[in-house]
Amino acid sequence: MSHGELHTARRRLPAIGRRLTAAGGRLAVVVCVVVLVLSTLPGGVVASEPPTASFTYTPSTPHPDETITFDASGSSDPDGDIVDYDWYVGGGRYADADGETVTWTFDEGGSHTITLEVEDERGNVDRYQETVTVENPAPEADVDVTPASPAPDETVHFTASGSTDADGRIVDYDWYVGSDDYTDGDGENFETSFDTAGTYTVSLEVEDNGGKTDRVSETIVVENAAPKPSFSVSPATPHPDDEVTFDASESTDEDGRIVDYDWYVGSDDYTDGDGQTFTHTFDEGGVYDVRLVVTDNGDVTREVEQAVNVTNPAPVPSFTTRSSPDGLDVTFDASESTDEDGRIVDYDWYVGDDYRIGSEQTFTYEFDEKGTYEVRLVVTDNGDVTRELTRDVAVSQRPTAAVDYAGRALPVGHTVELSAVDSVDPDGNLTSYVWTLPDGTTKHGETVTTAVAETGEHDLTLTVTDETGNSHTVTRTVVAKEAPTVAVTWSPDTPRDDLDVTFGVNASKPVETASWDFDGDGAFDDATGEVAVHAFEDTGKKQVGVRVVSTDGVATTHTDVVPVQQSAAFELTSVKTDVAEGETAVVTFSASNLVRDTPMDVKLALDLPDSGASITSVDGASAAGPGETTFVTVEPGQKEEVRVRIQFTEAGSYEIGGDAVYYFGDDSSADRRTETVDTIAVTATGDEASSESPASSTQSEGLEIPGFGIRDVGIGVVALLVVGTILRRL
Repeated sequence: MSHGELHTARRRLPAIGRRLTAAGGRLAVVVCVVVLVLSTLPGGVVASEPPTASFTYTPSTPHPDETITFDASGSSDPDGDIVDYDWYVGGGRYADADGETVTWTFDEGGSHTITLEVEDERGNVDRYQETVTVENPAPEADVDVTPASPAPDETVHFTASGSTDADGRIVDYDWYVGSDDYTDGDGENFETSFDTAGTYTVSLEVEDNGGKTDRVSETIVVENAAPKPSFSVSPATPHPDDEVTFDASESTDEDGRIVDYDWYVGSDDYTDGDGQTFTHTFDEGGVYDVRLVVTDNGDVTREVEQAVNVTNPAPVPSFTTRSSPDGLDVTFDASESTDEDGRIVDYDWYVGDDYRIGSEQTFTYEFDEKGTYEVRLVVTDNGDVTRELTRDVAVSQRPTAAVDYAGRALPVGHTVELSAVDSVDPDGNLTSYVWTLPDGTTKHGETVTTAVAETGEHDLTLTVTDETGNSHTVTRTVVAKEAPTVAVTWSPDTPRDDLDVTFGVNASKPVETASWDFDGDGAFDDATGEVAVHAFEDTGKKQVGVRVVSTDGVATTHTDVVPVQQSAAFELTSVKTDVAEGETAVVTFSASNLVRDTPMDVKLALDLPDSGASITSVDGASAAGPGETTFVTVEPGQKEEVRVRIQFTEAGSYEIGGDAVYYFGDDSSADRRTETVDTIAVTATGDEASSESPASSTQSEGLEIPGFGIRDVGIGVVALLVVGTILRRL
């Protein structure tokens, strides 16, 4: 007997007792016997009282870094034992510690919420919560400076030895020179020097062991005169490519020394040289302004400027071409170009007007596709005079090799896949992929595997060849690093079909990206992130994979087999499948919730014919439509039954089936699921002789107790016989 049936039976006992009492006072004894009999029926419920959580902690007023002991021995369970103690610090979702007694320390002052959750052997839980206050006054910073009035470049000593912390200790000293954004030093003592004259602020910030800070600032005044720049030029009238020497040795600084010489040739933005002596060559003729800026040890600058006159006819460009057998590789040769008064220093090759393809006298260029190209050569001589020549060049296309692998670095000691899938031959097909791997071996194929045994940089080469014999080679320098170890967790521990499962990644290195493969196709394209949620449509052993790329670029894959079990089971049954026309058959809909922690709501939507069969009543639920019941709740791990009476008004064979519509937890149309239940066959015949007589049918229906099965009726009959025996003896 189910819990619901037992409850219904017990609820009817008072009415039965009143009727028996009306027959005579002696029947009170009978009522007691009936109660005794019903209490022995299967499905009786044993009440269980929850535990009571409680804890104390010492010391009552802790300080930062002080060990606090939490004791839950005061927790109790009135009717059993406490089997689990879980402690939560700060309101997190997951327990931070377990056990009857635990210890904890806090790094800094403040209020912290501690929650204890206890669970008894029947799964009842209770929570108790307290706020622990950690107190901590701030430290006091103090700075001593030597010397008090420094000169440029003089070392200044700072000490924080006078700083104090009344209730603990100072654990950090940070020094800031003129900025609050970045520390310039740390430690109790600090040294620095000032390059230039001026007023500087030096700040000290101290931090105690409870995270409290204090800051104090000191003002340092540094004072400083200007240097006098001067330079000579040799030769005085240079030509293009002549080496010109500029000498600033006559520059002086009367109160110190010159520490920096910056030379500018025709520009105020970028230095062209430094040092007391500077050499420079001029690429072309013209008048150039050369400027010297000197800086002394107090960061005071002065500058002087001179004009240098460089005095220059034009080069004559010429080139030939030589194509590869398929015409895609073209060698360009400009060695016949001349410059009568000097030399050609620059060769620039262009396809069309804008696209630069080379910068050497002789080079080979690989065109992307077949066609006729307008190639232009621009030559420049040592005096920066240019001339150009344009010709039409016919070329054909060649392949392009491309190397791809997961991540930015190779994992040491792990086999990885290298792919040439992005390699292309625009006007044909690639026929060969040849890899020269970091270990010196050669492999063939669009994808190959390799493993690197040592960390560091390694070269690998890929050569692709098309059907015409045209080839292209690319060399990649790859970095090998230690791979992270990866583990996958999931919750709940026993996943069920159609219910969300939360997967997580635990890695020995910080994770940059995580990609998931839930459908087992080997492609990590089903979800991203260190935490991913997935629901499996069916049961069985599912292979789940994750590809993790750590923040240093190393990619690692990991797979686990996750067993997925059934979340719910549904069944349609009927004891009576042969009925006479006009009779009623009882169809029982059984719904089992196989999930252990979430209730399930379910309803039955029958697929009835348009005529000949209709619902007359429903037990265990209510009718919500012509072929539909209301939802009933099935508790975790339980089973509920709904009985539907169907009257068949026309003879024939009927396939009675339908759908179980169900959801777990809160109702949402997006969360509802539908599962088709197996059909049952019912035959209705017009020949009354081949079935029960209406009288016997009526008699059977009259004996049926709503909410009870045949076994339950039998138990009821036994109870009535016992009552009759007692009455005869009274």
